[in-house]
Amino acid sequence: SPLLALPCEIRLQILSYLVLPSPPDPFNPLPPIDYDHRTRTAPLDHHAYSPSSSIVPPHPSHPILELRLIDPTHVLAGSCAAGAFLRTPCTIRSDRFRARTMSTTYHFTSPSRLYPAILATCAQLHDEGAELLYGTCVFSFDTHVEAIVPFLGDLTPFSRKMVRRLALVKRGLPYEREFDRAEWEGMCRFLAREMRLLHLDLGVVAGRPGEQGWDGVKELRKEDFEACSGIEGMEWVEQAADIRTKNVTVRAIVEHCPTPRSERMAWWVMFSKSVEGGFAEFVKGLIV
Repeated sequence: SPLLALPCEIRLQILSYLVLPSPPDPFNPLPPIDYDHRTRTAPLDHHAYSPSSSIVPPHPSHPILELRLIDPTHVLAGSCAAGAFLRTPCTIRSDRFRARTMSTTYHFTSPSRLYPAILATCAQLHDEGAELLYGTCVFSFDTHVEAIVPFLGDLTPFSRKMVRRLALVKRGLPYEREFDRAEWEGMCRFLAREMRLLHLDLGVVAGRPGEQGWDGVKELRKEDFEACSGIEGMEWVEQAADIRTKNVTVRAIVEHCPTPRSERMAWWVMFSKSVEGGFAEFVKGLIV
């Protein structure tokens, strides 16, 4: 192949144009992509959050690729059952009240044109291209943590080993259900067993009530979280602590919430105010 005959530096430069997202052009932005015209992305689990707070901060050296679950209620009838998608399926709660389970899978929504098919041409291009694609990009899932295990499981062992940066969001604690906790635990177990990350971007949905927001609300310190570790509702932190990563960033994904009228909601509001302070210090002490 003429491509394989080129010097390694030139070949890698060519591969980078094919498998890495192009820098955003503010004068000619690309629209978000649904790579299959029959699909639509499942809605996020935020309630009334600030849209900008959910976005992973850009990094000049590490472009972001967004992955989301496909909304199974907007897939053409029979397409999943007919094997139209080659990706591993997963089961999610899909209706408004999250009472109905349906099968779906993940797709990319980033506004970038990638050509990863070149990785399938030969072993050498697979290894060189996979190291570029999976070793450079940040793979962001937002609250769609159900997509993480199918996506990583579909990669070849070499490609999965190259994944170094993940971004995800923990759903709002008062709105979690048992199946949410089970999905989170399974995801953490898989990452702890299979992955060696350089960076984990952990967003946490935080509630800010009323017009006064967090005014007058006590902010919890790292020591407070250490004292209450193991209490009901905080098991997810201990599960995330098993993920092996060299660095972790904790961000608050702020949404409006009702004025607290119970101890549980009052605690969540205090927790929310502390996400990027004492809680972030606590998490970094556990994970890193």
